[in-house]
Amino acid sequence: MATQPQLLQIRAKVQQLVKLLQQAQKQVQQLQKENTLLKQTIASHADEISRAEQKKAAVGVVSLLHSPTEKKELEKKINAFLKEIDKCLAMLNA
Repeated sequence: MATQPQLLQIRAKVQQLVKLLQQAQKQVQQLQKENTLLKQTIASHADEISRAEQKKAAVGVVSLLHSPTEKKELEKKINAFLKEIDKCLAMLNA
């Protein structure tokens, strides 16, 4: 009857392994969620960088103009375009 204690030990070790597996699965799920959030954050920051670069380029064009009124008018138009682009990007991301 020495097999009974061995079976109990094996059962205990199997239960311990099942618990470890469940913990590992939970950790994988948490890491997958975190990964998804980080990818979304990266995409969002990439969009922000792109918009900032567009705005910087637009400001560079505006600085080439001679008349202050021309500059202001063009800047208003560019800002309006950028707002419209931001709205479109937001709708695409939604």
